[in-house]
Amino acid sequence: MNKQRRDRLGKVLDQISEGMNTVDAVRREEESSYDNLPESFRDGARGDEMLDYMEMLQEVSNYLGDVCSVLRLI
Repeated sequence: MNKQRRDRLGKVLDQISEGMNTVDAVRREEESSYDNLPESFRDGARGDEMLDYMEMLQEVSNYLGDVCSVLRLI
């Protein structure tokens, strides 16, 4: 692969890393919101929904991390 294509992929890697940081920040904010919910909400549908969102955001972050790992090999 030539330098021009590697440079383009390097820019993509930076963008994906930035996106992963944003996803992680949103997940942490959601966790904080969940932690501050009254127990009655945490144990109800709203709490379950928030836990689902946190789990999905963690999955997204993991997938983005995998993509970054592969791009670093190129």
